Amino acid sequence: MVIRTKLDKEAYVNVYSPDRAVMEYKKKVKRLVNQPLLPGYLLIETECDLLPIADFFHKESRSSYGLVRYGDRSFYLKGSDKAFAEWIASQKGHITSSKIKVERNLETGRKITVISGPLKDLKGKIINIYKDTKVTVEIPFLDDVKRVNLPIEIIKDDVES
Repeated sequence: MVIRTKLDKEAYVNVYSPDRAVMEYKKKVKRLVNQPLLPGYLLIETECDLLPIADFFHKESRSSYGLVRYGDRSFYLKGSDKAFAEWIASQKGHITSSKIKVERNLETGRKITVISGPLKDLKGKIINIYKDTKVTVEIPFLDDVKRVNLPIEIIKDDVES
């Protein structure tokens, strides 16, 4: 969900409540539902100074704890946090499942390529499969191997890599 509001004559604020599309099974019926990506959190995007917004949350909102801050008490996003928030904003706050290309069948140990979604173009190996809708994948990333859980859509590739 995205809310865009005018803060003053020139400044706008976009507020994102990021969600993700996931497959849900109930009584053997599969359906696509949206679930919060970061439950309880909102992402605020603006060209304005955030200090008045922080003051508002601190003084006026009884149900808010305020803005999340780093150890140095700053609340402007940095580095990978900023890149992730910008990516969520580019998706309008809605994340869909990743599409993966699998060499032959969906089985543990098979190599995959992510062809859409947040990890696009990365390659990895399936470690675990959950109901053909989620996989745990080992993906080499920044000189390390990371385990990532991905909600998936499968595109089969009959050509062996």
